[in-house]
Amino acid sequence: MKRFPLTIIAPTCDMYLSKYLNNGAASPGSQMTYRVSYQNYGNSPCQNVVVTDTLPAAVNYVSWSGAMTPTVNGNLVTWNLGAVPGPYDTGYYGYLDLTVRLPETATVGTVLTNTATITTTTAETNVNNNRATDVRTVSAPTPNLYISKSLYSSQ
Repeated sequence: MKRFPLTIIAPTCDMYLSKYLNNGAASPGSQMTYRVSYQNYGNSPCQNVVVTDTLPAAVNYVSWSGAMTPTVNGNLVTWNLGAVPGPYDTGYYGYLDLTVRLPETATVGTVLTNTATITTTTAETNVNNNRATDVRTVSAPTPNLYISKSLYSSQ
C-alpha cells in the first residue's frame, strides 16, 4: 500500500476590494457609474461581509445594479453580502455598480473622492486590501456638436 503525505491547510479569509469609474466623466451635469468589485482571496468562507461606499458630497445618488440590494442613506451606500464563499465556489467574487449624477452647478476643479471599504466578522489574513478609493477632478464638459447636410430632391 502506498502512502501519500497529507498537508492540512488552515482555513483563511481574505476579502479584497477594488473601485474604479466604469462609465461617464466627471463634468458638470454628467452621470458616472462607479464599479466596486470584491473577492475572497482566502480558502474558506468569510462571514457577515459588508461593503460600504461613501460617495463624494458633490454627487447625487441615482441608481445601483448588482446581485445585492444596498441600503442608501444620503451619500452612504451599504451592501450586506452575508457569507462570501472561498475561491471557485459560486459567489466568491462579485461586482456592485453605483450611478451618480454630478449637478450642473458643480465647480470645475472640484476634487471628487469616493472611498469604499469591505469588512467581515471572520479574522482576515490581510486587511490592507479592504479599502479602495477613486479620486478625480471635475473638468469642463466636452461639447458634442454634430452637423449634417443632405440634398433633398422631389423628382
